[in-house]
Amino acid sequence: MIVAWTTTENRTDAERLARGAVEARLAVCAQVEGPVTSYFLWEGKVDQVQEFRVWFKCLPANASTLNQWVHARHPY
Repeated sequence: MIVAWTTTENRTDAERLARGAVEARLAVCAQVEGPVTSYFLWEGKVDQVQEFRVWFKCLPANASTLNQWVHARHPY
């Protein structure tokens, strides 16, 4: 089992990715949590935002395909 995760800026996008990955059978389970506070450097300054984390549990054979699937559908 592999666990992968990403974040989104709103719950709607997080739930769409979680549900879609399970429906596509790329993840055996997906969990949405948050909001979480993220800190990062942006244009030379420390910034912070509220995000929602999506955890994906998948089989090793699906990891690459799940990665491509998420990248193609992620709003960032």
